[in-house]
Amino acid sequence: MPFHNTYHFVPATGRVPRNGQTSLVDTEDFAAIAGGTSAHPARHDRWVPATHSGRLICRLDLERPTLVGGTQLPPADRNPQGPKRVEPYEATWLDAQGQHHTWTGIPGSSVRGMVSAVAEALSQSSLRILEDRVYSVRVNVREEKALSALGQLVRLSQPAADGSEFELVPVALPTLEQENGRFALPTRWRGVFRDFTWGQVLTSYVDGYEPVAVLGGGKELRLRSDTFLATEQPTSHDPAHPQFYYASLAPAMAFTRSVTEAIDAGLRHGFDPSQPALKVKDARDRHFLLGRRLGHLLTPAQWGQLTPAQQNLHVPGYLRVLGIDGRTDMPTTKKHEIFIPCPKGKPTPRLPVPQHVLKTFEAIGEERARDSDGQHPFALRGIDHWRCQEGDLVYFDIDDNGRISEISISAVWRRKLGDRSTDRMQSAHDFFDAQAPNHLLTPLRADPEDGHPRKGLTPAELLLGVVEERRAEDDVSARGLASRVRVYDAVSFRAPRIAATPITLKTLSSPKPPSPALYFHAETDPTAYIPKGHLDKDSPERHRPNGRKFYLHHPAKGLEGNDPQHWTCRSRAADGRDHLRLSCRPLIPEADNPFWFHLDFDNLSDAELTLLITSLRPGTAHRHKLGLGKSLGLGTVRVEIAGLFLVDRQARYGAKALEQPRYARGWLPGQPTANAQAPAWAARYTREAAAIPSSAGAEDWSTAVDPTSQPWWDPRLIEANALAILNTLGDPTSLQPNTPVHTPLTEQQRQANHADPARTEKETFKWFVANVQPDARKMLPPVEPGQPLPTLPYLPE
Repeated sequence: MPFHNTYHFVPATGRVPRNGQTSLVDTEDFAAIAGGTSAHPARHDRWVPATHSGRLICRLDLERPTLVGGTQLPPADRNPQGPKRVEPYEATWLDAQGQHHTWTGIPGSSVRGMVSAVAEALSQSSLRILEDRVYSVRVNVREEKALSALGQLVRLSQPAADGSEFELVPVALPTLEQENGRFALPTRWRGVFRDFTWGQVLTSYVDGYEPVAVLGGGKELRLRSDTFLATEQPTSHDPAHPQFYYASLAPAMAFTRSVTEAIDAGLRHGFDPSQPALKVKDARDRHFLLGRRLGHLLTPAQWGQLTPAQQNLHVPGYLRVLGIDGRTDMPTTKKHEIFIPCPKGKPTPRLPVPQHVLKTFEAIGEERARDSDGQHPFALRGIDHWRCQEGDLVYFDIDDNGRISEISISAVWRRKLGDRSTDRMQSAHDFFDAQAPNHLLTPLRADPEDGHPRKGLTPAELLLGVVEERRAEDDVSARGLASRVRVYDAVSFRAPRIAATPITLKTLSSPKPPSPALYFHAETDPTAYIPKGHLDKDSPERHRPNGRKFYLHHPAKGLEGNDPQHWTCRSRAADGRDHLRLSCRPLIPEADNPFWFHLDFDNLSDAELTLLITSLRPGTAHRHKLGLGKSLGLGTVRVEIAGLFLVDRQARYGAKALEQPRYARGWLPGQPTANAQAPAWAARYTREAAAIPSSAGAEDWSTAVDPTSQPWWDPRLIEANALAILNTLGDPTSLQPNTPVHTPLTEQQRQANHADPARTEKETFKWFVANVQPDARKMLPPVEPGQPLPTLPYLPE
């Protein structure tokens, strides 16, 4: 049984068909517009002949409960850990009798955002809102080795020639694989550790964690109460507040030898030959040296109570503690923290840390900090920073020449995409820039990496306006063009129905970018699986983004609005994350109480008016998504054009201006003009209702339902394939029969969903973990216009 993912994509190519060929979308030079030398009507200083100005009146019907909030307030019970309250947006409108009415409405900004996204997709314009976040991927230990050597950062008194401010002191060996019954340090590592003995750089594991079963299946980590980690609650080593411990380690003469000499894999305990001295991991007939056997660990106070002879049997050192608190994605195989020996006389050689390595490390840290709402769950326990500081413990790797090539917080942290020998991090903008030249698809910005800002504006920017992105520290005004379209609040003519009781909205985590299985494809083979670690905009397969995201409409069953608890969060009781959630009351659909809104526009060409109207109503079966909770099924709305009212600016400012009506012509799809009663929207739009001619067949007023018959119809800005895909995505009947819509789940999660729905909310990563298995490796299929929407399979864990 398959499922539909909650979203799919409309391809973003920056190209449109023209004269039988595919060409880059037309742009208009910003400087020419600003200087008044452009022939394009994107201007606000005068009315341009042969363009359109006027008003569009639209009807908006809710087909699913819809949540568009206004003000966010503290929790009702003043509990700082409770969910924030989202108060409904209040709109005021004036009726035909001059009376003001104020009740819940839909802000024009939300409607504008809904329409703008469609206009950008249809016209292959730039993505005006696209966060330029850098991409990194978690290390896949099945495909590449995890980092295992440990070092400590030391700040230089003055920056090195490449600008680097740090060196690194090696403190612990990398994991070694057994060969011919011995463990030997690989040649490339010998220059790093040649000054050390085995005993100085073999770490020890401090056990204390175990997995436990949870309700509904699955496991989670907990701290065993009878362990040193539980009783002492140690934090990670911080040179600013050093905390040393004393370990009873397995003794052996071999530990006094140089690490450049191999050590026997069967080394025995010096006091008890029946016990091994080394901690070795067996994995599929391969054996790896993890460290030195640990007897017990003492605090300074406990060590101080020993006799001098007993004290000499303990090795001083410090702990590297990652912890499990707040780490929802921590593998349940974690069992320990690490003790790093620091005996008297331990060497402190220093290795340069290249500046590009530091930059990459901090860029990944910044990305993860942004994902963590200001917290640092990826940092070591007790460490409250992620930027490099004196004394930080990091994992590191070296290249074949013995130079440091990478540092990270943990052995299987995250790594950059592409070439790791530079500090250049691939980002969302880079992938879209690889799709079309001259930054055509990315937001207008002042300082792209190549130093060549985009000069031309794309059709949606020209129509809806744009503001250039600049850094906050730039002391230069940003370029900007005001919109020629103004969108106003949507209101109903009686107070709308709202859910009686608030719900705490589910917060389903999206996969951490870049998530190739859902967001990318290979141009050479769009169905080919892209492993995370292989994603690269410069790859021979030409990895490219899938396009602009649009959410699917959920089946009507269960979403009629009778039970808003369908969207309430089930995992909130125990996860302590309510402060990140929203308590709200959605609008409930009412067939006899639609919302009405209008758009005013100036100086639109035929093609721009066509684009605007098509963005409002791409097709008869198309439904938009509006507001919060789109992935949960909220926010399906239908928009219809009620009337187009055009102002003849040339006549109204001409010699007979006082004789001219407000509206000279228009389009009233399906609205009879002869002996007709007032249209449904007349309660708000009295001037427009009065403009409708009373005589049948009035010249300049069309009632044809099909807009393509209108004299202004010109679809040259609309890319036909994008329109076809958008209409397929926007048609609720495109779902395959009896196929649910939700975020990716495993087969076990699907079966457990009825017994423990909270589990599917908390463990949204499970499907992606299963998808890396060789017999899985699924990619989100592209949408085929007019065909049932593609699906994904439930995968076994």
